[in-house]
Amino acid sequence: ALTAQVIMNVPAVFLARIAALLAVGAKVEARQPTTTIPHTYDSRNPYDVMPPVGVDPAFDCAWRKAAYSYAQKLLESSGWPTELEQIHDALQIDACGSLHKKVQRQEHECERCATRVPNMGANVVYVAPSGSDGNSGTETSPMATIHAAVEKVRQSGGVGNTIVLRSGTYRFTSTLEIGPMDVNLTIQAYPGEQPWISGAVELKGISWSKVSQPSKPIVWTQFPNENAVYGTQCSQNTSEFCPPAKLLGRPSTADDCETLCKGTDGCTVWTWHDATQGIYANACVMRTDGMYSPTAQPGHTSGRRTGGSSPIYAADLSAYAAQLKNKVTGLRVNQVRATRARYPNVQSVETALFPEGWINEKTTWAPPVLAPAPEVNIEVANPNRGFMMNEFQNYELGVRGCCNNFDPPEGYWCSDKTSGGGAFTYRIPSGLQASNSSLPNSPYKNPTGGVVQAFRPGHWASWMFEVDDFASDVTGFQNLSWTKGGFQGARGDDAGAEWFIENVQEELDYPFEFFYDESEKKLYFIANESSPSLDDVDFEATGLQDLINVAGLPPTRGTHRQPVIGFQLIGVGVRDAALTYFEPHSMPSGGDWGLQRMGALFFENTVGTVIENCTFSRNDGIAVMISGYNRNTVIRGSEFVWNGETAMAGWGYTDNIDGMSGEQPRFTTIENNFCHEIGHFEKQSSCWFQAKSALTTLRHNIMMNGPRALINFNDGFGGGNVIQENLMFNANRETSDHGPFNSWDRQPYLTDVLNGTASLVPKDNIITKNFMVANYGSNGGCVDNDDGSSFYKITDNFFVYGGHKSDFNGHSKISTGNINVYPSVYGTKCVGIFGLPNADPQNKWNEGYWNNTCILPSANQSYLDVSGACTLNKSTFTVTMGNNKLFAPNKQATVTCGKTMDVQTFLASGLDKGTTIEDAPTVEQIIAMGKALLQW
Repeated sequence: ALTAQVIMNVPAVFLARIAALLAVGAKVEARQPTTTIPHTYDSRNPYDVMPPVGVDPAFDCAWRKAAYSYAQKLLESSGWPTELEQIHDALQIDACGSLHKKVQRQEHECERCATRVPNMGANVVYVAPSGSDGNSGTETSPMATIHAAVEKVRQSGGVGNTIVLRSGTYRFTSTLEIGPMDVNLTIQAYPGEQPWISGAVELKGISWSKVSQPSKPIVWTQFPNENAVYGTQCSQNTSEFCPPAKLLGRPSTADDCETLCKGTDGCTVWTWHDATQGIYANACVMRTDGMYSPTAQPGHTSGRRTGGSSPIYAADLSAYAAQLKNKVTGLRVNQVRATRARYPNVQSVETALFPEGWINEKTTWAPPVLAPAPEVNIEVANPNRGFMMNEFQNYELGVRGCCNNFDPPEGYWCSDKTSGGGAFTYRIPSGLQASNSSLPNSPYKNPTGGVVQAFRPGHWASWMFEVDDFASDVTGFQNLSWTKGGFQGARGDDAGAEWFIENVQEELDYPFEFFYDESEKKLYFIANESSPSLDDVDFEATGLQDLINVAGLPPTRGTHRQPVIGFQLIGVGVRDAALTYFEPHSMPSGGDWGLQRMGALFFENTVGTVIENCTFSRNDGIAVMISGYNRNTVIRGSEFVWNGETAMAGWGYTDNIDGMSGEQPRFTTIENNFCHEIGHFEKQSSCWFQAKSALTTLRHNIMMNGPRALINFNDGFGGGNVIQENLMFNANRETSDHGPFNSWDRQPYLTDVLNGTASLVPKDNIITKNFMVANYGSNGGCVDNDDGSSFYKITDNFFVYGGHKSDFNGHSKISTGNINVYPSVYGTKCVGIFGLPNADPQNKWNEGYWNNTCILPSANQSYLDVSGACTLNKSTFTVTMGNNKLFAPNKQATVTCGKTMDVQTFLASGLDKGTTIEDAPTVEQIIAMGKALLQW
């Protein structure tokens, strides 16, 4: 644990909480109601702060069980029962006394394998890892590589060709290019089998030698509610465990399990199952490979040994240096991410959540060296949105100067007329000074190439910087500086917040860390002394960033567009694409994101692409990028898990304000997907992100366990998006000031989406029939319509802990038929209006909140809170309200409009006709309301 002398750059609302966490013996129960909450909260995470004070403790379990039930409804048609186990664990229902019969995921289980029989009427080529590219490509004589198979079907001619992959791993050393000639090409798994496409290089034949023997003492540490042997039982409904797990016995306590492990040769990691775990009750199980990559799961306690005789091993990678371009940015050990040497250490880079592994001590940040302003500022005077908005009226763009950190060097946040919450022209620190107490393994011999990762103040994003200069001074400080990085978010600052350093050899001091020395071409790795020989462990180094590039030809003068038509990828796993966070980034539009236009799968100029029943796992960058012109793309029935950044992104092009060219993703469908465990590296990551995209449909997806909003719209381009019947929870696990859904609309765009003619007015976005939970740091409501967001119809949703966020200098956000349970919008309130919209003669741009149900947890909490000027006057009160059902203990609630009053006084004004207030309902009644609304 870190002991902070000075804590700085932490969101104010969490400052006291973090200080308490870092104090020895601190108690952290103050955030919870006096009645014990059944849910197991993570006291290490300052964002795990729900439920609000006053909430009936039984409700915290009730919504979790209801969400699980809703997940079952969504999964009825998918046939993926093991996903229910992961959802069950993420909801931590075991702590609520669940009677759920668990369906454990098997390591080699193949539920997402293709069942579609190949189209035998066209050319069919079979590929198998054991095949040969000299073979004919028949089922009995398969080829060996997908690249060669694509060339073969091209030579055969025709359309509708199919490449069938047998199970195994297909390692790509170059990007697979799919072009306009590949009409209706399908690459699919053999029915019932699971093939994987990998961007990692298998490090075969390397020889390990012990080069160092640390003298740190042996330390055994226990971790409650973590399972390090998840999924290792031999089959369903059996208590037998298979490698890499071994049953040691069935002791009655976790301490006794640790004792068993200490007395067993080779045991450094163990898990004990408590008495509630059915056929696994009291099972004490060791991992024979020493890996610690746990799954959060109540009813389990895991432990591991650190320190002691954990040596450093080295292997010569000269034979692989050219293929890896002499870089190893990611390492897989038995297909699990190893951690680059870093400080502070973490148990696992995949499971660590803030504040674990972040430095909170006082840090001095070097001032920016970029120009303080753009060289050119472009403002489009006409057309503008002055007719409907009092802010974000004009298109603004700063070019070069302060924007030279981006490619292209232009963006909204580089202009000198930025607007919105905390707005200022982009800038970024150029280095930091840290004390030796912050970096106890310093001074470093040569940290050049090291990476400093830092939160932006406010935790709105995270940055990465590549160290290119360093110095140690006589006063005991380390000075690190850089010229590359900080473009991973569009909104800069003069300083960073919490941070850590990685890829420095002196920080190689913790099990399963690695470091690659480029000058020596040597890979260093820490393993436990009693682990099996490293020669028996599978090592893979990530090498390729873009695995498949599906790209047609754009129209040019005198030529028509030549898109890729009908490409399909079915039942295939895609994993281990390499890091991309230092690749060129752009400002996609007026939202907060900086982004790289690349992904493990990349699509541009395509029509009718289908990605179905695929699994995207442990890709270090973006998994799927839908860039520019794409029509009718479908991503269906796929799982996105353990990905380092965003799972799926749609990002178009415009000519400044002009989006009439159609060079954007449109009519994209994202349905029946399961997205979870994302954003291990970039914290501004989502399951779905879009910028300059329109007419997207997101339906029947389950999204959970992300560091930021799970769906993010970076602008209001075109509109016409539909978000329907999704389950979303556990968003913002490491950040705040968002909800499960987030949007901005700071830049106007001309599009033809509304009615086929050029207009700044988009088509309405529809958010309907969703089950959303604003837990963790989701303090902006379930639907966080931030700066400028407009034209949203939010109807018939079950919102837990989220109220209606209104205005923020936008308009036309209408909430109807929703249930807001124990709502919060920067504090407990049903409706938070942050400045009333401008009045107009026809009330055309009014905000709206009617026919909703809102349930407040305590008496005298806020039904409506209007910040700024507000009077009970029909001509200036530009929010349409009426026929709402308000519930509050003792029928007591308040309204703030210029002053705070009781709700009865506000209702008597006639501004909210038909609204009633009743006493608080029971937990059972609340859940029944939600089930009736969403019909499950």
